[in-house]
Amino acid sequence: VFDNLTKDLESQQYSSRFTAALEAAWSTLRRIEPDVPPVVLLVLSAREFSRRGHFTMEAWRKKYGPSLLHEVAVHPGMFESPEELLITVLHEAAHAILWESRKDGDKHCCGVSFRAYYHRKEFRSTARRLGLDVHFLNRRYGFCVTTWPTAGVPAKYRVVLEVLRGFTVVASNRLPSRESRRRPRNKYAGCPCSAHARWGLCASRMMSSSVAESAVPLI
Repeated sequence: VFDNLTKDLESQQYSSRFTAALEAAWSTLRRIEPDVPPVVLLVLSAREFSRRGHFTMEAWRKKYGPSLLHEVAVHPGMFESPEELLITVLHEAAHAILWESRKDGDKHCCGVSFRAYYHRKEFRSTARRLGLDVHFLNRRYGFCVTTWPTAGVPAKYRVVLEVLRGFTVVASNRLPSRESRRRPRNKYAGCPCSAHARWGLCASRMMSSSVAESAVPLI
C-alpha cells in the first residue's frame, strides 16, 4: 500500500510540476510582454502528434463571475527543447494578443482567416513583434511557420527559457522537426499550433449568453 501511495504522489508531483513550470513561464512572459493576457494552460496528450499546441479564446469562465479566460495547450514532445517550446508559447501568445485587441470590422479572428486555415499578415506582424521569424508556408495556411531569427532567442526571453528547463519528465517520443514532418491530413495541418479560430468559434459571440456560458468549463 505504501509503495502504491508513493507512486501516486510521485505521479501527482509530475503533473503539478508541468503546470507550475508552464504557469511560471507564462507569468514571466507577461511581465516582459504586457499585452499577453492571462490564460488557462494545459498539456496535450503525448499521443497527439498532429499539433504542437493550440489557442482557444474564452474557453473557460470563472465560476463566480463573468470573466472569461483563454486556453493555451502545448505538446510535451517539446519539453526537452525549451527553445522549441517557447516558439510555440509565443505563437499562441500572438493569437491571444490579436483576440484581445480585436475590433469591429476585422476580417480575421485571432490573426487567422474565418475558415481557420490562413494565418494572415496581422498574425505575422504580431509574432514578429514578439521576436519570432515568420515564414509563408503556402496559399492555404499562409504565414504560419514560426522560428527564431538567425541571431537566436532574444535576450529578453532568457529568463523564460530557464523556467522551461525545469521539466523533469518529458514525452518518450519527441515531435518530429518542422522540416521533416510529413503533411498531416487533419484540418490544422499547416500550422504548428492549431489555433481554434474558425468561424464557428468567432460566431459564438452571437449566441445567447446562457448557451455560450454552458458550453465552457467552470473554474
